[in-house]
Parts: sequence; structure tokens; C-alpha cells
Amino acid sequence: MSVDATDPNVPIVRVKAGKRLKQPKTLDQIKAEKLFAKSPLVTIGRLSVVPLTQEQWDWLVG
Repeated sequence: MSVDATDPNVPIVRVKAGKRLKQPKTLDQIKAEKLFAKSPLVTIGRLSVVPLTQEQWDWLVG
């Protein structure tokens, strides 16, 4: 499937990296954390854009 970027009905999202994480987390660490037990980040078989709670975000970047 191809997407026509000139189509006004196709949303275009530009993502820019911020600063480096103090301590990057591995997927194994995330899966072991109870905080993420029901998160789509670990329950869906592919990594994608997923919603996070503020508590989950704080754990990831902390």
C-alpha cells in the first residue's frame, strides 16, 4: 500500500528526537516491570506508537 503525502486527508507526523535517556531500558527490563503488565508496549507483538501513563513515562525516562 502506498500513501500519497499530498493527500490532505493523510496526516503527516514529524518526530524529532529529544535528549538522550539517562539510562536506556531494554525490552526485557520493560517486560519485567509490573507497571507495564497491561501496556500495549508489551502485549502487542510489534513495537509501535503506544499510549503510556505518566507513571510509565517517568519510569522510562527516569
